[in-house]
Amino acid sequence: MKQIILLLCVLLLSFALYAEDGIVVGFSQVTTASSWYEAETESLINEAEIRGITLLVSDAEYKQEKQIQAIREFIFQKVNAIILNPAVELGWDIVLSEAKDAEIPVFILDRRIIVADESLYVTSFSLDFYGEGQEAAQWLVKKLDYSGIIAQIEGDPTSVAAQERKKDFEDVIAKHPAIKILISQTGHWPRREAKKILEEWVTAGIVSIDGFRAAFEAMLRGELNCTVECSPLFGPLVFDAVEIILAGNSTIPKVIKQRIRVFPQDTAYRELFNRKY
Repeated sequence: MKQIILLLCVLLLSFALYAEDGIVVGFSQVTTASSWYEAETESLINEAEIRGITLLVSDAEYKQEKQIQAIREFIFQKVNAIILNPAVELGWDIVLSEAKDAEIPVFILDRRIIVADESLYVTSFSLDFYGEGQEAAQWLVKKLDYSGIIAQIEGDPTSVAAQERKKDFEDVIAKHPAIKILISQTGHWPRREAKKILEEWVTAGIVSIDGFRAAFEAMLRGELNCTVECSPLFGPLVFDAVEIILAGNSTIPKVIKQRIRVFPQDTAYRELFNRKY
């Protein structure tokens, strides 16, 4: 975290030196107060550095008002593009109209927004929560040999991620009448809550959706059988799109989804050392 803060300070101080010489991109990050978002921020910083792009990063601390302020500062600084990981879905129309009027393309990262005019942003980079739930269910069906009882620990039921994962997970399970979901309980997001619930249950196959380093360590200890990756490493995807748009090409998809990968237990040792979060 200290390295990120230091690098952000260097980038902000370097703005005046590099703004006239190359591409400058403003990034309003919803938060950096978790290893997942820390990895996401690092991914964009590293990719920008590789491509010779100056990236200005603002941490919103989950506050929309701070993001609106950051976007207006980016507009004032005449950046070439803006990346927004929004704290909420609504309330972006005015400030994104200001960016459009300034002819600054906006890219939405990770979370979705709802605006009256979708031309206010170029594209959104999203995680495929439905696909993650589906992949987890398909692995579990095979692990149970198409017959068995499932106990399900959900994420925060108010979040889009938990809702969409749950829907496709249960849709896949419903196609197999010999498999039943006996109990479903929320563990919210902290691993300690889910672990406490899990310790009370007896299971034949345990699959998680995250892909954190801790999941691979758990597989090595025999406490987890599979993890479906929910990757924060958006850097290459985002800057491919930014460079395409800034080069004058507008033919990119309105939604660009992150690739899903499934890691069974036998891949844990090999993949553990590749984890960046």
